[in-house]
Amino acid sequence: MAFVLHRDESLEKAFRRIADEQLTRAANALTVDDLSRDARVHEARKRFKESRALMRLYRPALGDAFAEQNRWYRDAGRALAPYRDASATVSAVDAIDDEAPNALRTLVRERRDALYADSSALEETVNELLMRFAAERLRVRDLALRDVEDAVEAGFASAISAGRKAMNEAFETGAAPAFHEWRKRVKDQWYQVRLFARVWPKMMTVHDAALHELSDLLGEHHDLTVVGELDAGMATSISARQTAIAAKARPVAGLIYASRPRDRARETMALWRTWRG
Repeated sequence: MAFVLHRDESLEKAFRRIADEQLTRAANALTVDDLSRDARVHEARKRFKESRALMRLYRPALGDAFAEQNRWYRDAGRALAPYRDASATVSAVDAIDDEAPNALRTLVRERRDALYADSSALEETVNELLMRFAAERLRVRDLALRDVEDAVEAGFASAISAGRKAMNEAFETGAAPAFHEWRKRVKDQWYQVRLFARVWPKMMTVHDAALHELSDLLGEHHDLTVVGELDAGMATSISARQTAIAAKARPVAGLIYASRPRDRARETMALWRTWRG
């Protein structure tokens, strides 16, 4: 488990180790021979998303440096986004079973296959990313972090608060972009909870599972939006499915956001301090 805190390290040391390891894992994913191009892109983008969640957790400690760090990982993910989006669209269409017209299934597959067929373009994108990794390693090593323990507590509380705010916006408006924004915030919190997985495994596993379930539901909601944009004739069916998904998400979210953000963050940090002994 690379994306996890170790008992024998400070939070500052953990930040530098994890940020560096994430770059190594992303580079390995992009260059490994035994993965498909689709899997390589998917794994690398996951590493970038985890790294952004790490940066958001440490945001108060990073100060003005946060914006540059967040932008670096955002742009790295965006460089690979067209490839991942093409594959995700195929998965979204497949996920609605027999309701998707055959012509739509054919269209999204042809778009994906055409994009990946240009292997030189993908390799050029990968090489450009890899050339930027060395500079980012040096930047991570030299970043100044301030009041780290208090900052991580504040960063975790902020992530939960942002998720709760995004949830309220999604339920109040029912708008697809609001649900998609909520999903992003859920993923931030999910990745951050995984960092603390070892402080009390039984408890953190419950939090992890709930956030995973909510992320999957919101991911399905977004996939249906993508399908609806491709085929307007499915609007009624998709709307009904998304309403059902939102109903399933509500009780899970109720458990996740039952505690006040600051209280949950204080509890997590107290567990971390106890775990370190």
